[in-house]
Amino acid sequence: MLEVHVLGVSSARPAHGRHVSGSVVDTPTGQIVVDCGEGFQERMLVHNSQLKACDMKQRLRHTRLRLLLLTHGHLDHCWGVLPMLQTMSLDGRNKPLAVAGPISDISFDALLANGANAILNDPGIVKVDLARQWQQWWSLGATNSELGYDITWFAVDFSSGERWLKLNPESGECSLLDNPPVLMDGVSVHPHETLHSVPSCGWSIRLADKAGRFEREKAVEMNLDSEQKRNLAAGKNVENNGELLKAEDFRGLPRVAPCVLISGDTGAGAPSFSKIEVGPTLLIHEATYTSERVDRARQWLHSTSQDAAHAATEMSAKHLLLTHYSSRIEDTSQLLAEAREIHPSTAAAVDGDIIKMDLEGGISHLRYDGRGWSQLHDSF
Repeated sequence: MLEVHVLGVSSARPAHGRHVSGSVVDTPTGQIVVDCGEGFQERMLVHNSQLKACDMKQRLRHTRLRLLLLTHGHLDHCWGVLPMLQTMSLDGRNKPLAVAGPISDISFDALLANGANAILNDPGIVKVDLARQWQQWWSLGATNSELGYDITWFAVDFSSGERWLKLNPESGECSLLDNPPVLMDGVSVHPHETLHSVPSCGWSIRLADKAGRFEREKAVEMNLDSEQKRNLAAGKNVENNGELLKAEDFRGLPRVAPCVLISGDTGAGAPSFSKIEVGPTLLIHEATYTSERVDRARQWLHSTSQDAAHAATEMSAKHLLLTHYSSRIEDTSQLLAEAREIHPSTAAAVDGDIIKMDLEGGISHLRYDGRGWSQLHDSF
């Protein structure tokens, strides 16, 4: 099971009761935060209290948080990181945490040449480049010795393929990695370069595929004994009356694991999206503008809801969830209608929504009404 708790759907600033960006992805091996705008830790607390009060099985806990992914350095996507790291320290966290995000090629090369604390004063580095922000956070106490738990920092750059750095702010060491890091055990996490005014990427989170179901009926029809059936179910070939029976012949088709891709901020036509080989179960894509303001979307490298729908179609995403609405938009019905003309299985997110995906390809959309969560039957 893969669950996404959407805790902020507003762009740039809170508006119309919506908060700025931030989501929690719950996986069997731990929880992942994708973006962490202003006030995010309070939103997590409120959401978790609501889950508990409604006797929901889900819980959002700092103790289960294993990975923090940032899509870019604009403050509505990362201003809540440092307070949350410090709160986890106050709560006595002792489990390690990984943080990853995109930086510019200029920052990447400067850090690689001169270490994690290199002076980043090149005018080509934007002020909110995550490398600059991380250095500020480290100076304010976001280090292992100050926090009391281990944080591993990873930076990715897309200027010449995909390059990764592992940073240690205390020793100053910066390591160029030969291969992309395994950011979290049991889950495939991958960045996808996007089009924005600062270094940016979306993040896909995919569980491992599962073997097809064991065809017990076939084994019964062949009068196989219990030991033979156990071995075949365990993936071992067996011999029966001089014939070799292959375990793979007693399995149905592999079950494709659920995957979510969260775009972050992006203009239309991010080239990396067309290179995705297996489309995600769910694409969560920004829809800052309606089609009437497409010129503004192009100017600021954001997307309309139609752009989001085209992206979902291009990467063969099964379902699309719109988010990151402009403060001009109070009612999302136009956004939804325009997107559904292109990608019918589309929904518009609201703060507090929960999306569940299972190994059978099922998806459900739960929404909080002030008393509890109920499933939306007209969604997707």
